[in-house]
Amino acid sequence: MRFARWPVLTTVFIASSCGPAAQKGASGGFETPAPNGQFPVALVETQSTVLDDTVSLIAGREEGVGLRAFAGIIPDQPIQSDLTGNATFTGPYAVAFIEDITITDNFVRGRNSLLRGTITLDADLSTFSFSGTDQVLTVDAQIKDDNVLEGHVTVLGVAGTLLGEIGEDRAFGAFHGADETHLMSGGFVSYPAP
Repeated sequence: MRFARWPVLTTVFIASSCGPAAQKGASGGFETPAPNGQFPVALVETQSTVLDDTVSLIAGREEGVGLRAFAGIIPDQPIQSDLTGNATFTGPYAVAFIEDITITDNFVRGRNSLLRGTITLDADLSTFSFSGTDQVLTVDAQIKDDNVLEGHVTVLGVAGTLLGEIGEDRAFGAFHGADETHLMSGGFVSYPAP
């Protein structure tokens, strides 16, 4: 098994919410974290982590709003040389994954877990693609402007949007996504395979 889903890292939300925000119940997106990986949001009952001082993610409950999830790349990452040939990258990923979201009588409920694993990703410069999959995470991205990654991910069937960077030294990305009963934020940091 290449991923872990630890029950001790699971939070069950019973979050009251009022007003128009209660109709939305759950939302997320890209945010720029502080240099220490912290986000400018006040969430409780969170699952969060920082990967290699590069990518940060968090999911939890915001009082009076509902369930929220954010992911972002920590600013001022070291500049790296452009990728000059096809390469395989391997490294850790993490996903704050809220599932079984329901809204009943203005109460937002869900279960928040932190998923972790290792993924292998292939960069193909003939098609400018960057992709890979394991049991939890699938990455399907394009390499743009020499080192920018843009694309999509799927986490346990939930689709998301990916932003990141690739170069000779490493490839990394942050992502978020949602459907009717799920909300997630995540990221990966990968390094060229020997």
